[in-house]
Amino acid sequence: METIQNLIGVLKQQVELYTTIYHLLKEEKTHISKWQIDRTLEIVKQKETLLYKEKILDEAREKIAKTLQKSFSLGNASLKSIIEYCKDESIKKELSDLRFNLIDITNKIYNENMAIKILYHTNLQLIREFFEQMGFVENSSYDNYGSVNYKSSGVVRSA
Repeated sequence: METIQNLIGVLKQQVELYTTIYHLLKEEKTHISKWQIDRTLEIVKQKETLLYKEKILDEAREKIAKTLQKSFSLGNASLKSIIEYCKDESIKKELSDLRFNLIDITNKIYNENMAIKILYHTNLQLIREFFEQMGFVENSSYDNYGSVNYKSSGVVRSA
């Protein structure tokens, strides 16, 4: 029973941590779209610290889950199988709620990460197009075989 309470404690900490990461990603997205580089770099450092904490919590969760797997003689150490094994309805409900919250927040994190990826791609494309128009960078495209074809930009071509 103590091991299950330890698992619940770790899961609660993970939900809290992932919620913090999610809010940080939303803030990062705002700063990226406003081109606030200094603040974006600060957030990246904060994320690195949080991701280190996440790794520690994930290892703790896995260790507890494996202990429960052995003591309950489960086929695997997944949270779903641990929930199914629990007899106490209140613990079962709490674990189910935490599992749902983890799935929900990780989906939100995934969506924010995709939005940030698109913003970075768009920003890099804008910068690239600017330099191409100024004649500092050559245009490039790929042919049907994946080879790069370079085309001189307008300013370079006329020089």
